Amino acid sequence: MTVASLCVIPASLILLTCSLLRRQGIPILPIQNLILGSELFLFVASAFIVIASGFYGVLLYRTSKTAAVFPLKRRFLMLLLGSLVSFLVIAAFSGSRYDYVAYQYQWSNILQGKNPWTNLPTGPNAYGPIYNAFSAAYGLHPLLPKALFVIVLFFFSVFLSSTKKTVKIAPLLVALSPFSLSIVAVYGFMDVLPGTLFVLSICLMGRQKDFASGCFMAMSIFSKFYGLLAIPIVILRLAFDRSSWRVWRFAIGLLSVSAVVLIQSLLKHGPSFLVPVIWSGQRDPSLFSIARVSGVEQLSTYVPVLLSAAVFITSGLFFYFRRRVVFEEYLLSLYCFVFALYPLGHQQFALLLVLLLALVWSRETPDECLSSKLGSIKLLIGSVLIAGLMSIQLIFESFSELKPSITSGILDSLSIVYPLLLLVVAIFYLMPYSLMSRDA
Repeated sequence: MTVASLCVIPASLILLTCSLLRRQGIPILPIQNLILGSELFLFVASAFIVIASGFYGVLLYRTSKTAAVFPLKRRFLMLLLGSLVSFLVIAAFSGSRYDYVAYQYQWSNILQGKNPWTNLPTGPNAYGPIYNAFSAAYGLHPLLPKALFVIVLFFFSVFLSSTKKTVKIAPLLVALSPFSLSIVAVYGFMDVLPGTLFVLSICLMGRQKDFASGCFMAMSIFSKFYGLLAIPIVILRLAFDRSSWRVWRFAIGLLSVSAVVLIQSLLKHGPSFLVPVIWSGQRDPSLFSIARVSGVEQLSTYVPVLLSAAVFITSGLFFYFRRRVVFEEYLLSLYCFVFALYPLGHQQFALLLVLLLALVWSRETPDECLSSKLGSIKLLIGSVLIAGLMSIQLIFESFSELKPSITSGILDSLSIVYPLLLLVVAIFYLMPYSLMSRDA
């Protein structure tokens, strides 16, 4: 644990140094320029980040194996409060970066009464009507939406990890890993919004609050549309309880909120809310996509087929084995497949995977059908996922977002590693079980 901390802390300091000490996006300290000026220094720095991330993965694995918890006492509450304040400070000092600059253009257009999906200086966006609501916060202060994203991530992470006046350490370390903090606190990616709404919907479903679950699922879908892919397996999960009312309550909640959002959007902007779906399907492979490295640009043409296959396979296996207790794991596998096959390999998509893994690890009832060996393997694979995402994001963040030509080799390597990492996690969390382990 001590060795892990000694390695994780310097890696986090690299992240914060490169993130905070910038002027208009340009790093102030010359250390980054020094690293990017030599292939040897670049290799050493990359290796250090990977090793440090690996030790963070070891820390996760050990805490998940021991099911370590902290009591919700004053000392721990003060630590949590201090962490939230530090995350907000990071969000404020890192300012507007990357996609968040485009968000500000879009929110500004909304406040001016313009269409949020067309005629934007940054081009079309990939977000639904719920995302537009943050324009009100933007009107109060340009960085207020970013601060709200951080607050949502923090409190939802604590919510997932809390049980019986204690907080489980492993899911908290998963949800608030350096990967998540970079995605939300540094870059301000809005993916925290659909991710938390989606996982909250699944949590409510587990408590048989199906109407509320449907409402939150609709809000997730209309902030970013990938939540639609989970509907078949969600319906199967509800149907397994042999109560048609569960399906109907969920459907009523989903359709009610969807109807309100759609009517409001159509009356105000017409069918332009569909621009994100159309635009996403027309984009070329980018960033951490194996299609970008292989040059198979036509992969975008087959995206509907690939995503349909991922949904069909995952739902089919879930239906065949009828494993209600590992429903969240099937969702994790589904979205690992989806984001591995999707040509737009943007790492912020993986925030949903992180939150789903935190949910899986926060479950109080273990899967008794799993052998202890297979259970340990799944914990290890989950730790590898977080360590891998942390490595990718820290390298991306520390080396000028991999834009300098000297980093092209690293970008190509990560474009292969990222989808393969997701595929490995998807396969291990979708492992078939013996027929004897099926639910009755």
